[in-house]
Amino acid sequence: MSGENKKLVSATLTDGKKNRKNHLARHVILSVLFLFAILFCSAIAAGLLADNFVTENILATSGLVLAIFLIIPFEKWLVYREAHSRHPVLPPVLLILAVFAVTFAMMAHQLGKSPSAIASGKNVNACGYTHDFTDYGSRDLEKLIQEKYSKSEGIPVARIDLRDYHEVFLLSENEITTYEFAEQNKKYFYLGTRKLVYRAAYYPLDSYSWQETVFADASESCLSHGIRLFKNGDSDPAWGVTDFNPRKSVQIKGRYPDQVTKLETDDGSAIYLWIYNDLNNTAELKLEDVTVTNQ
Repeated sequence: MSGENKKLVSATLTDGKKNRKNHLARHVILSVLFLFAILFCSAIAAGLLADNFVTENILATSGLVLAIFLIIPFEKWLVYREAHSRHPVLPPVLLILAVFAVTFAMMAHQLGKSPSAIASGKNVNACGYTHDFTDYGSRDLEKLIQEKYSKSEGIPVARIDLRDYHEVFLLSENEITTYEFAEQNKKYFYLGTRKLVYRAAYYPLDSYSWQETVFADASESCLSHGIRLFKNGDSDPAWGVTDFNPRKSVQIKGRYPDQVTKLETDDGSAIYLWIYNDLNNTAELKLEDVTVTNQ
């Protein structure tokens, strides 16, 4: 074999190796994206469809198994596309995007039902829910509560205990943080936390009325259900903060708060934590349902 032919064969082998590596890299990336898309979609669907934690665990696990099994035909399809198409990557990418689009459409549809998406007030609200299908619950509520907030620097100031829902309130500086728990099938599940920041220096406090503030705080409470994030649960608590006593000054749906706790902030001023144990469907709360007088 001449030197020129050897160079040609060597170049051909090199190109072949590069092509195989490129194909393998594409297959791995697309397969991982496809697996993640299916898992993401099934997890969201499980949370939306399930009416209890056990059902959610079963649906989410089924989605995981389905995703694993779908990888095999998906990989075979990628190989087929590589051999028979001028644009082998485009259809798989479109399929993955379609799965994500369906997932986000489900989330947007459900989140659109919540008035808290557009409600704003003097307080800053945030929440972080952490439940997933690996959580199989605890039989001891008090132990679970201590485990979750024992590392917090906050001071317990209030608590809600309902038939299927429990919430512990902690005060720290100008923040109130709640730890939320749900009871289902004689087990207790940690849902996550909600935080309210009062008198935030970076927030336009004077831009909102107290009616808007109470409405915003109560509206945020419709998200306080973890697995039932997009559902109307058996219990519908609501709470917020004012700088005046709301016991006879704040009404929501014609009712005064079930609990009012006076708290002292770090600068020595007083704030009032108001709590409704159950508002009976906070998700349908409207601004006109809130009345604030004698401020």
